Amino acid sequence: MNNNRPWYYEWKQEIDSAVEFIGKCRGHYKLPSAIKNEIDAYNELSMFRVIYESNLLENAGLSESDTKKVILKTKEQYDTKNFSQLFKKIQKEIGKQSINNNRKSDAISFSGRQRSTMEVSKHYSALVLAKAYVFEVELENFVRGYQSYKKIISDLKIKGGKNDINTNAKLPNSVLGDIKFNYIWKKGFPELFNEQEQFISEILIKMLHILMAKDLLPKDAEVRAGFYRIDNRTTDFQTAFPAHENVPKAMENFIIHSNKLINSDENPVIKAAKISHDFVAIHPFPDFNGRMSRLLMNMVLLREGLPFLVALKGNKKEKHKYMNAIRRANRGKIDRYACLIAIAINNALKELNANLEKAGIKPISP
Repeated sequence: MNNNRPWYYEWKQEIDSAVEFIGKCRGHYKLPSAIKNEIDAYNELSMFRVIYESNLLENAGLSESDTKKVILKTKEQYDTKNFSQLFKKIQKEIGKQSINNNRKSDAISFSGRQRSTMEVSKHYSALVLAKAYVFEVELENFVRGYQSYKKIISDLKIKGGKNDINTNAKLPNSVLGDIKFNYIWKKGFPELFNEQEQFISEILIKMLHILMAKDLLPKDAEVRAGFYRIDNRTTDFQTAFPAHENVPKAMENFIIHSNKLINSDENPVIKAAKISHDFVAIHPFPDFNGRMSRLLMNMVLLREGLPFLVALKGNKKEKHKYMNAIRRANRGKIDRYACLIAIAINNALKELNANLEKAGIKPISP
């Protein structure tokens, strides 16, 4: 190996390898249970990494250990026994008053460590909704091979007790658990889950931004989370974002073009890179655009078949690569950003295969 070569030198090979892996994992519910168990365990770890690294790229969030503590505490809310209280809280944040009134409220403003804690907790909530949204389509397709999806849903008793799943449903317990989890989200947000003709929609983007950024926007933003910016902002002098008056139309075009790309035969990694970059190039919100763009990146990859989230690292060296790739994408060249995503996928695959080999299980690498 030539150490003098740039990190993106083998970008085509990295992307091809990542795409092959995604293809092998598509419909991962059908994989052998031993492999699926390893994927599920890795998926849990990936949630921690994505939140920590995505925040680190923005010089935000907490340390690794504190990020883990906050996520574990937040995760307790997502037990089915706590869903009624959780949804009251979330529905209040994504309520009609919030949706109809774009002006920012000055009642709450987090700062310091309290803000960093909220950045982690709210990011986790957004990831949970994003994953539920993506896997709804996969679950529905999967259970059709067993029995009517609607029949399974009608057999579920959403009470949070020990007997809340009809054991007569001929599906693996893990799948029944996922269906139950998604059913609760669908019940809580029918306006989001019942309109899935387009994978990416304005209501999806705005809901995710509300969950991630409520009460955390800059004091001068003048709008609530979930609403497009009403002023002109910049992150550096090298990037020009659309004028705020043109953001709604730019987002309308983004949604149209993104859904066309998603439904095309384009390379999955290229899809994720283009959609992630196109979003951040508009910078539609006053803040949290970078984290939202990487969330969309992961949603596209999950939809394409990747069975877990991937994190783009945020340390100084990796952030330099990330910014270099984004600026190159601003000039219409997506290769380095796609390569960065592919490397993250391939590194995750290496870790996954290493654990499979420890258990004497054949790796799923290309």
